[in-house]
Amino acid sequence: MSAERGNRGGAGRIPASTSLASVGTMTTSPDRLFDDGPPRPLDDLARASNLLESDRSMALSAAADNLMAKALQRLEAGEVERARALVDRALSLPDDDREGMVPALLAGTMLLFTAISDDLESAPGDDEAWLDRAETLIGRRPREASEIRSHLRALLNDAYELTPSEGRRLRALTRGVPLDVAPLAEVPADIAARATAIVGILEAVIEHRRLVEGSADAG
Repeated sequence: MSAERGNRGGAGRIPASTSLASVGTMTTSPDRLFDDGPPRPLDDLARASNLLESDRSMALSAAADNLMAKALQRLEAGEVERARALVDRALSLPDDDREGMVPALLAGTMLLFTAISDDLESAPGDDEAWLDRAETLIGRRPREASEIRSHLRALLNDAYELTPSEGRRLRALTRGVPLDVAPLAEVPADIAARATAIVGILEAVIEHRRLVEGSADAG
């Protein structure tokens, strides 16, 4: 049996939308921020502003990840109300203006992406059971199907070692799905709708875990 496959540096679902040139608060050319030439007025201020924004972005991401991981644990334990409360707390975090995203939405959907991509990475090269499980999940979770397909589309773009057969199946499953779509882009921008959608995503993560566990037990 073939060895397990690994990701050779794919970027996952995190959008690469942030660059020095995209930081709107800068008052100097981004090309001047880290060069060796003589300092210009406000260079230090722009550098400090960029670092502060980066720190804030990382803190928001870490807080959302922590709350979402706890919500997943509570949901898996059958504590739905406590899970929903944690999701609500994550959604109350400020938007990440630097990355242009809602931290809770990204944190929730990344749990699902990680579950699917980890399943792929641990699969032997000639074993497509991970993709069978993803297809099964789409059938069982129709409300989350578009998000699952979006994650599968990301696998085509990343540097994963897919077999020709897996590539064909993924392209068929994700036909018409755009790349780098925002997390839960189809969900209305109100907290109640977003919270319901995130809980659905977490339920899909749990469902996927059960499929993986069931496959291991059958093996």
